[in-house]
Amino acid sequence: MTEGIGNHMHWAAQKNAVMWCVTFTDGITPEEVLTAYGFSLDDARTVDWSETLEWMADRDRPDAAVFPLRFGRTGGWSFCFEKSTVLGSSDDVLARLSATTETISVMLGGGGVNRFGCWRNGRVVESFEPGHPRTKPAPPHLWWDAVQERMRATGERYPGMLPVLEVVAERVGAILDDETLDGQLHTVMMKDPYR
Repeated sequence: MTEGIGNHMHWAAQKNAVMWCVTFTDGITPEEVLTAYGFSLDDARTVDWSETLEWMADRDRPDAAVFPLRFGRTGGWSFCFEKSTVLGSSDDVLARLSATTETISVMLGGGGVNRFGCWRNGRVVESFEPGHPRTKPAPPHLWWDAVQERMRATGERYPGMLPVLEVVAERVGAILDDETLDGQLHTVMMKDPYR
């Protein structure tokens, strides 16, 4: 299933990406994911990526940064993709998302701190920084093992987060490809929390 995944996920392979976060949650709707992030459908527009960029540029206060969160479905899983924010790696959001199901979170963080998390029924199952042995979780650590093996198989010293997303795709059957991410999705704008 993951053969050639990089050809369909250019967003994840960009070397100049500063920060993003994606969550996959099994068995709930994109609207329920949106609510777990603290938004309502009244906050959202259903737009494609080019319309999202126009929306970002069309603001009352151009000095106030906003960041898009895009909600949709791939396979049997609903997702939220955040560009330049990492709300989906927070314990509060992950506990709400996974309250009665399973949620996977993959984060490319600013400052070189990346994160993987698997939550089930409101509790963390595994959480670690891919490629950093000091963050290896207590056994059993099936996700850790699969991610480490995939990262080693690249032969690169630091292969980025694409191998992590390949493991997620293989395990959950959900690929967030460029076409899906560029298409019509529920989208909200989050104001910069630091301004």
